[in-house]
Amino acid sequence: MEPITDSATMSKGEELAKRHCIACHAYTPPELLTKRSWNFLLTYMGMRMGIDDTSFVPHPDEVEKNVLEARRLTLSASNLIPEKPAMSKQDWMLLRQYYADHAPEAPLLPENKPLSSGSVDIFEEKKHRYQVKGSIVSLVHIDEINGQILIGDSRNQQLTILDSDLEWLNHISSKGAFWVDAIPSAKDLYLLSVGDIPGIFSEQKLGKLAYGRRIGNMYYPRGMILTDLYRPTDIELADLDNDGIDELLVCSFGDEGGDFSIFNRKKIGVEFESKPVLTLYKGTGALQCSTHDFNYDGFQDIVLLVGDSDEHLSLFINHGNKSFTEKQIFKTHPSWGSMRFQLVDIDQDGEMDILTTNGDNVDSDPYNTLKRYHGVRVYLNMGDLNFQERYFYPMYGCYHLEAHDYDLDGDIDIAATSFYPDFNAERPENFVYLEQTEPLKFSPKVHPSTQTGRWMTMDAGDLDQDGDIDIALGGAYVPLGLPVGHEADLAEMMETGPTLLFLENKAAD
Repeated sequence: MEPITDSATMSKGEELAKRHCIACHAYTPPELLTKRSWNFLLTYMGMRMGIDDTSFVPHPDEVEKNVLEARRLTLSASNLIPEKPAMSKQDWMLLRQYYADHAPEAPLLPENKPLSSGSVDIFEEKKHRYQVKGSIVSLVHIDEINGQILIGDSRNQQLTILDSDLEWLNHISSKGAFWVDAIPSAKDLYLLSVGDIPGIFSEQKLGKLAYGRRIGNMYYPRGMILTDLYRPTDIELADLDNDGIDELLVCSFGDEGGDFSIFNRKKIGVEFESKPVLTLYKGTGALQCSTHDFNYDGFQDIVLLVGDSDEHLSLFINHGNKSFTEKQIFKTHPSWGSMRFQLVDIDQDGEMDILTTNGDNVDSDPYNTLKRYHGVRVYLNMGDLNFQERYFYPMYGCYHLEAHDYDLDGDIDIAATSFYPDFNAERPENFVYLEQTEPLKFSPKVHPSTQTGRWMTMDAGDLDQDGDIDIALGGAYVPLGLPVGHEADLAEMMETGPTLLFLENKAAD
């Protein structure tokens, strides 16, 4: 494609991009992705606008062909391909030319990324004998109440339970279930299955909530107590109306649909009503929720993180009568890649702050394009329900974080993982420990044991009840996001990649 040099024509291309992009999501500037990524992404976006033009990916490899065809089939099955194009061919070419002329050839590098200050020495890898080849650990949960670790492996479709010494206690076969969240207590266990991890069955609601009864140190399955959920990713139990009975909050990520809904418990038993009493968000991408009384009125408010095309973080103020007012903390472009958040008073001023990660890296294209805006962020609570971003640590493909006072020095540190690091780097940054050395100043450190795995899940907690916080990492070995040329690395990881890495904290010793 020959570059357009006429400024008026270029302005037209930018105007078209802004007008048509915001019909579905926030405007995405060209510099956020490379030319190659935009060629692929706009080909897919064209399908959604009734323009099936693959000429901008002139010599697609097998991965590109398969992804484009899969997205075409998904859109067709969901009736999301309009019969008539949303714009003329001439306008479409102007829009594409605008991105082609302004996007960089290579990813832009992060600005002012701090260098590692060495290895963190308070954690020791604790050995265990639990190893499954080619695992996809979609759930790892440290159960501090019962001194156990719950591991959900979606490739082998089983739930494994280890004790506080990391010895095997039990495993429960769970064919058809892909565990992603758990809420254990002294007497029972709620387990959430996403139902469809890759989104292949786009119109089928295969997600479900299971219940197990605890007897001794074992759980006994009692069956599914809520079904027909649309790829749910997170659950929370909270008494939103102060009646002494917890409601169930469910984030259903969906695929071409989804929602964030609240379910009432049935009057008798442990089950929940099949229909939600309230839906606070209707759309794709609900990832995670958490509750806290932000305005001190005695009612639990809700924080909701949404990814996919409608990237935003919202605070729902609870008025106590099944009525909520939404206040968006941020809203951003669809390449942001939101993943997780945590509520923690990181500056210890008595106000709850919000820490986030963004690093999902396969929505825009299949190339694992490195994005300098991926990483860990701290949004400080400034009072009056206002939040401001006050810290950013760049980290390609950042997935999870756990913020705690790991070194017992009185301030909050951050541990974070990446599922899509720079695989071409000599030492891909798949784990970082950010030690808070001064207020909101962090020194990044590494741990050598983390280099052996690809970490999809993470949790932190005092498993051995010795007064310090341990870390558990769950490994997942899939080709998703691996660049061309790393096939041998994947084959090796499938054979030797650890299912679980447990970092025992020795700070209290």
